[in-house]
Amino acid sequence: MKLLVAGQLASIYLYFFTILLPLLSGEPLLVAMEGRGFTVLALAGLLNIAFAAGNIACGLKRGGSLPAALVLKVLAIPMFCINAYFGVICTVFGMFFAVTLPLALLTVVTACAVLLSSSCYLVPLALAARREKRIGTAACVLHIAAQFLFVFDMIGAAVFALQSWAWKTGGHAENGGSA
Repeated sequence: MKLLVAGQLASIYLYFFTILLPLLSGEPLLVAMEGRGFTVLALAGLLNIAFAAGNIACGLKRGGSLPAALVLKVLAIPMFCINAYFGVICTVFGMFFAVTLPLALLTVVTACAVLLSSSCYLVPLALAARREKRIGTAACVLHIAAQFLFVFDMIGAAVFALQSWAWKTGGHAENGGSA
């Protein structure tokens, strides 16, 4: 599991810097993404998708992992920010820049792969918490739904981490606490 998480993080940052470096150098992004730039970005995206598939399989097989999910979610924030920035530029200024379909598809698929890979470490934990009656059905459904929506996945992961910490320290309502 640690190798899968580390591999995905490495591919996320390769992807991130492939987009960020042209922006920092002042070179127009779409010019930088032609030819060799797009090849590097595509390889980083495909690596990311491959590691995401491994993480999804591992997360579902092991029954989840809160530390792995949090590491993947928190350390992927820069990639999501640059993807959002790139998406806004392409949408708002789309009339000025010609965005190629492969580039648009690659950014969307890569972002979804990262989201799914970290979510598959948390969904089994939410289901286990429901089975153990630590959370209600509505809370379980909300936790799971939040894992498939950008930004809400981070909020859901933080809430679940705090709940998990409260359960371990005896602060849950079942144990006389008020969490």
